[in-house]
This record gives sequence, C-alpha cells and structure tokens, in this order.
Amino acid sequence: MGSVFVRKGYKNLYIKFKKLDGTWSPPKNTGVPKDEPGAEEKARKILKKVQASIGAISDSDADATGPLTVSRYADLWIEKRRRLGIADATNEESRLRIHVLPHLGHLLLDDVRPRHLAKLVQDIRANSKIASKTRHNIYSSIAALYRDAEIDGLVERTPCILTKHQLGEARDKDPNFRDQAIFQSGEFLTLLTDLRIPFERRIRYALAGLGCLRIGEIAGLRWRFLDESKPPLAAIKIRFTYQKPCPQNKRARDMPVHKLLAEMLSEWRSHGWAETFGRPPTPDDFVLPYWKKRPGRRGRHGGSTGEMKMLTKNAMWKGLQADLLLVGFRPRRAYDLRRTGISLYRNAGAIRDVLAWATHGRSKEMTIDDYTNMDWQTLCAEIAKLKIVRPAASGAGSGSAGGGAESHRNESLPQESTEETALPGAMADQLDLDLPLDLLLATCQNHKRKRVEAPGVEPRKS
Repeated sequence: MGSVFVRKGYKNLYIKFKKLDGTWSPPKNTGVPKDEPGAEEKARKILKKVQASIGAISDSDADATGPLTVSRYADLWIEKRRRLGIADATNEESRLRIHVLPHLGHLLLDDVRPRHLAKLVQDIRANSKIASKTRHNIYSSIAALYRDAEIDGLVERTPCILTKHQLGEARDKDPNFRDQAIFQSGEFLTLLTDLRIPFERRIRYALAGLGCLRIGEIAGLRWRFLDESKPPLAAIKIRFTYQKPCPQNKRARDMPVHKLLAEMLSEWRSHGWAETFGRPPTPDDFVLPYWKKRPGRRGRHGGSTGEMKMLTKNAMWKGLQADLLLVGFRPRRAYDLRRTGISLYRNAGAIRDVLAWATHGRSKEMTIDDYTNMDWQTLCAEIAKLKIVRPAASGAGSGSAGGGAESHRNESLPQESTEETALPGAMADQLDLDLPLDLLLATCQNHKRKRVEAPGVEPRKS
C-alpha cells in the first residue's frame, strides 16, 4: 500500500508506503518535478519499485524491519543458497563475513557503486597474505549476491562490472606450487603401508590415490556402491558427493578398483572396519565414517554410546597433516593424492581419454560423450597398466590390520628415497587429532626431524 502526493511548499512529488512492520514510512522525495509532463506516472513507477523491493524481502524475511543493508541481505542470500542445496554456500558466507561485510556491510544494498568494489579489491590486492585465486573467489561471491539482488528487483543494476585491470590475474602465489603438489611413488606407498598410520586413514589415502576419488566422493561412498561382480576388476560406483547425488562434474561414473586397492578394501571390510567401529559393516554404512564421539572417551569428543559421522574435508586434511608429520614428509594437500594417482596411471601408459572416463566421467564439452558408453574391459585395461604391489609393511609394530606381507619391488615405478626420521613412539601414540592443527603441530615442535623433499625441489625453509 502506498500513495503519491504533493507537499505544500515543495516542487517535487513525494511518496509514502507501508513498511514490513505495518507502519507508514516518512515522506520520500521522488526527485520528479510536480509540473513536469507525466510526473505522477513517473512517481508511481518509483513507488512500484519500492513496493516490489519490500515484497522481495518479505518473501524470505517477513519479520525483519529497518533498512536493507548489504549485511542484512547477505544473511538472507546465504540462507536461500543453503535451502537450494548449493555446496559452496558455507565458503561464500566465510568470504563475505571476513573480507566484504567489514567494509561494505553497513551500506544500503542499492548504494554500493563500482568505485566501492574497486577500492575493496585494491585493499585485498595490497594484502600479501591473500592469494589471487582467493581474491577472485571473493569477487565472484559479491557478483553472485548482486546478480540475485537484481533478479529480486532490489537493485536496478549490479555494480559488479570490474575487469581484469582491477581484479588482476588469477595465478598461483608460489610459482613452484604445481610442481610440488604431488607425492613421489615412495612417499605414496609409505602412506599406504606404514603401520604407525591408522588403517582407517591408509584406506582414505588409497581411495584418493589409487581410486582417484575426490574428498566428497570418499565421504559419500557406502559399501553397497562397491560392485565386486564385474570382471576383471571390481567397480566403485561413484554416485554421491557427501550426501548430494552425483559427483562434482554432475555425472555418475564407475571407477575400476586397482588390485592393490582391492586387497586393502577387502581387509578393511573383513576385519578393519569392525575393529575400528565395534561392529561389522552393513551395505548402507559409509566405507569411511569417523568418530564424532568415541565410546569410552571423556570430554566433548567422547560418550557412553559413541556417534559416527560422515567424513569431512577438515578431518581428512588434519589427519593427512598429522600422518605426514609422523613419517617425516613435507606438508601437502589431500587433493594431491588424487593428482598423484592420475599421474601414476598416465606415466604407466594409460591412454588419457580412456582414463578420463574413469577419473572424471563424461566430458561436459563433448556432446558425443552423452551418446557413448565406454566398454568396461577397456577401462580396466588402462587401470591394470599400473604394476604396483604392496611392499612389506613399514613402521613400528607388526600384525596390525592391513599391514600386508608382500616384499616385491615395484619395478615399474621410480624408486625415490623414503628415508624418514620417526617421531618417538610415545609421542606418536599421544597424537590427538581432535585438537586444532596448530596445537597438534605444537605437540611435536621440539622434535627435530629430517624433511624429505621431492627430487629437484629446494628444501622448505623452516
């Protein structure tokens, strides 16, 4: 409800309207001279835009009152993104909360201009701790917010019109990063066989490396998706990313199970899973859950009954950093395991386009792939080209689950040194992965160990 009227002694037309709380707004100057031809029609168009904005807000935030600031709309926008099931909503919220709202949150949504965004990007570029890719992700989140605000009729035009001259190029902060973001074959085998690493986490690394699965695909993998009836190799049916159907490229796919991975999964299923979680697995159980609350443990991470939870990206990362520290290797990302696996298959002679069907699914660019089914025997042949077997188990202890007994030398792989300086046994036993990583690393800060670097890479400065 609203009206257009003339105020005595003023030259322009004014409007007033009912706000979300039911009260009338104070008179608003439209800027339209009352003597101008078609003045009332122009003023009514302005009134309709205001009322449309109020309606768009009330759809999501019926109880909200006050001006529509960037901060307030950001809360509504993130909530809407979560309802739509957009996986990146949490990351978008973090980008806005940390980098955008402290500078622009107090401004009215339709008062933000390109110059405000240019100044924000300039300040971010001046911060040497923020990588260029992060800078582009921040701007993408702002652009998506204003795109939806324009769709909702809350702004007449998006201010996100910056070009590469303001944003700068998206490039790695460290030019050597890509060359180092991989595990050498000796390091990779150590992560699969060192008995100081819990069997559960060795299975994670095998699925990420030999299975070439993304973290979300590992988290969403259930035992019923392991099909052992397809010769010559079993199949991992990748159908979920976390709890969301279909993997990252929106295409379900089947990944042949390498023989070494099949051995480890068989041992994990037969006794490792039950030893870790206290009962045999069912087809609907996750292959790799983790304890949110461990039975018999005191404090917030314990409980009388225990509680299993889906694997998270944070849990995967913290576990890998602890294990790399334990065996004396330099830090790397969990995603580098997948990169390592694909590299091993290609270096063993796997055909790129065929391997991609197993590791990435159908190509989104090639329409012909939608009309093609790759023969299973062909996919298995490419995976079988990697001749790698499990060496004798390394590390302290013997007879642990998944230790393995083979002592073959992997002739098809380059044999890098896996020399390591182990943490003291007592310290290794006391590592608590429920601690924040900085405290986890502080536990070992006085232990001097020798880092193992990739060939041709300068050692990291401590």
